[in-house]
Amino acid sequence: MGLEDVINTIKTNNIKTVRFTFTDIYGIVRCKHIPARHFREKANKGLSVLMFYIVLDPNGDYPDGPNGFTESGFGDVVCFPELDTFRVLPWLDRTASVFTTSLLENVKIAACPRHIALRQLSELSRMGYSLLSAHEFEFTVIDRATKKPAFEDTNWASPLRLLGVEKLVDTLSDTLPELGIDVETIQGEHGPGQLEITYKPSFGIKAADSAMYFKTAVKEIAYKQGYSASFMTKPYKQWGSLGTHYNHSLWDQMENSILFDDSDPYKLSKVAKHWIAGIMEHAKAICILVSPTSNCMSRYHGDPVVPSAASWGIDHRSAALRVKLTGDRGAYFENRMGASAANPYIIMAATVAAGLDGIRRQLSLPPDMTSARREDLVSLPKTQEEALECFLKDDVICKAFGEEFIKAFMALRKMEVKSRTEALAKGIDEYEWAREFLFKYL
Repeated sequence: MGLEDVINTIKTNNIKTVRFTFTDIYGIVRCKHIPARHFREKANKGLSVLMFYIVLDPNGDYPDGPNGFTESGFGDVVCFPELDTFRVLPWLDRTASVFTTSLLENVKIAACPRHIALRQLSELSRMGYSLLSAHEFEFTVIDRATKKPAFEDTNWASPLRLLGVEKLVDTLSDTLPELGIDVETIQGEHGPGQLEITYKPSFGIKAADSAMYFKTAVKEIAYKQGYSASFMTKPYKQWGSLGTHYNHSLWDQMENSILFDDSDPYKLSKVAKHWIAGIMEHAKAICILVSPTSNCMSRYHGDPVVPSAASWGIDHRSAALRVKLTGDRGAYFENRMGASAANPYIIMAATVAAGLDGIRRQLSLPPDMTSARREDLVSLPKTQEEALECFLKDDVICKAFGEEFIKAFMALRKMEVKSRTEALAKGIDEYEWAREFLFKYL
């Protein structure tokens, strides 16, 4: 979509306001609202934005110590719209949105999650491959006034449970396709107030852009209907945790699937095996990237459908990487390590960086879950501290994300740990602290 196409869309839809949006490391969308009459000017000249947005936490606070974005006097970056991401937001009055790229002195901000994902996709393209993917989200809906779940019981996939949120479900089902998000399924998850919505995959960065629009739509439409929707991983101790399963497949530049090999015992191509091996090699390192908060780490403790080891399996929901084989054009991988609170761009970048390393080094496929001995399986980190250590020790993943990102990411983790430690020292329940810190905006 070119600039004139966007201008015509603005005119045709009588748009009065355009959001220039930018995403922080937590994956929270932030924006400036621009009167539509100024869109052409801002598209050409850019929009100045405080650069510290990248290191804001869910409540809008920033780290006190070194983080790469506040030490030089709280200066600006200049944001330019990515015109292909322009969308009219149907739930708002004459309002549209566009994602932006942040530049400092005409150089893209290296720590920006979207830019990191684009770098990894570029590396993938250089090797002759493209990525088809979609994020499979689970989230919680509560009544904003009572703070109680939108439905109370835990009967998985029962249609009766959804009657209490029928208007919300119908609105999402009707609205998301207008954003280019083709909804496939909607169901109640196991816990009270928990929902899952899946949608069709997209090639390249569009998949992560769609994920950000999905989360925005869910939260804002729910809010307008008197609910609060959150992608916090585990809001309540007694409820199950929530995930973001990252479904993805590799294709050649002509969009032919390259994962399936009917002659192989596993029905997997050599490229597929190397990709799996790369993700297994780096699973411990990417754990903190796809489950970034201390609350996220609660997923890795005993739930049989949440991975506890760097493992893979054919249609195996206990595996870190579930392999689905339904024929040549239906072969794909499901990275099940992601928590619902994860940043979609970071899940994409981490998965691609790990898989690419497997292809580059032609790593050998380890035994699948049903064949491996239990004692040979490598456990995933169980604490945030252990997960951070695994990340920092992995040169491949650290190089993929870069020093600027690591500095900012570690500053945010340190800030979160301090907040949690202080709350626990005051006798505040851990889940009460986590809900206050994460639920509303995440």
